Amino acid sequence: MVGQVRTTERIIYGATGQSIAYRVLSGRPTSATFVVREDTEGDDAAAQFSGTATVDTYSTTVDEASGPSQSDPRELHVAATSGATIGRLLLLGENSRTEWVEPIEVKSGDSLICRHPLKRDYTTAATLKSTTVTMAIDATWAATEDHLSYPQEHRPRWRMRLAIVNAAAATEIQYTYFDLVRAQVDPSVVLSDLDTRWPGLMRSIPADHQRDGGAALAAAAWRSLRADLVARGYTDSAIRDAEGLDEAQLLRLRLLLAEGGMAPAGWSPGEFFALARDAYFAFLAQQYEATDGRAMSTTQDGATAHTRDGSHLFRR
Repeated sequence: MVGQVRTTERIIYGATGQSIAYRVLSGRPTSATFVVREDTEGDDAAAQFSGTATVDTYSTTVDEASGPSQSDPRELHVAATSGATIGRLLLLGENSRTEWVEPIEVKSGDSLICRHPLKRDYTTAATLKSTTVTMAIDATWAATEDHLSYPQEHRPRWRMRLAIVNAAAATEIQYTYFDLVRAQVDPSVVLSDLDTRWPGLMRSIPADHQRDGGAALAAAAWRSLRADLVARGYTDSAIRDAEGLDEAQLLRLRLLLAEGGMAPAGWSPGEFFALARDAYFAFLAQQYEATDGRAMSTTQDGATAHTRDGSHLFRR
């Protein structure tokens, strides 16, 4: 997985080779260890499993002047592109100047194309490093049915405690959270799906998002929708309604663009924002607050419960 904005991770029951990534904001760490416990237990409780994290080894230097003074301010010339994970934020620095860059394309094996233009000019004294650590999920633990999270519980069941030795040789403690689920609900909406309701959208998206066709914008809308569902007592993995989820993501994506000041021809940004906001929250209220017409999983075995009596399955 690619680590950016933190979310409650979804680990798949019975699958092997899974891991959780965590980006260390203080800089590239030298080492890290982790311990997993149920979130209702304290840090002194017995561990479910533990281990040593893997520090991403990608590290290289800038080998040609790069930045806003060059012909392409998004192109970062580096000594090595092998090992750079597309979409994973990297720390670019020279002397005391640093910035996070997101490579979205490898160009000719000797440069990276970044999503956003570089903020400063960099010389061959600059370095580019990953600060991500990854923690492997114990396969035996993930294949134990009793460890499955409860679909009706919107708070994560499992807590991972990280002890990170940072670049300054100091230890920092961080938490990240995850659920063990039978199936991961992945978003299926892309920006071009919204183009059918907003003709000309794909031609007008900001330059920073043209290379990936707005994939990062769609992903941001999905993260926002997940947070809105949690606020209403739901988890995306419990909802057995792809049509409803896709519609909600489309409406959230439209609202996200409107929040940035975009609007179709003939609309003022303010009027369109009000329309997009009201339509999105009205849909959430109709589908996930007022009634329970949507199919939901309420047990750890993955079975779906159907109800149309208007009572809220997860309301306490």
